Amino acid sequence: MTLKTHRNLDVAMQGEAFAAAKFRRFAAFARTRGNDPLADLLAQLADDGRMNHFAKEIQLAGTIADDTLNLHDAIREKLCHMERYRQFAEDAEMDGDLSVAFLFRTIIDDDQRQLVELEARRS
Repeated sequence: MTLKTHRNLDVAMQGEAFAAAKFRRFAAFARTRGNDPLADLLAQLADDGRMNHFAKEIQLAGTIADDTLNLHDAIREKLCHMERYRQFAEDAEMDGDLSVAFLFRTIIDDDQRQLVELEARRS
């Protein structure tokens, strides 16, 4: 597979994952308003993107390996996210967006707890 095709698969997977998460939140919001038909439709769209599109893309990208490599990938990903969120929190604080900075710092704390669990499995 060419580097360009692999990059395109990465972008496609990120788009599918984001859309699925967003549609799930839209569905939850619709459900709180009693609009169950819309909630069901949005949930179905989310599942279709996640289960059909994303699953096929990740398989073609060769992202899933064996358990050991998957664990190392998950640890690396958590470390990258934590660094990214640290920068995001600093930027938000500098811009005076304190509630956003607080959210980013909370996510870092969550990621840190998850990282400890992942690291424990590596041993």
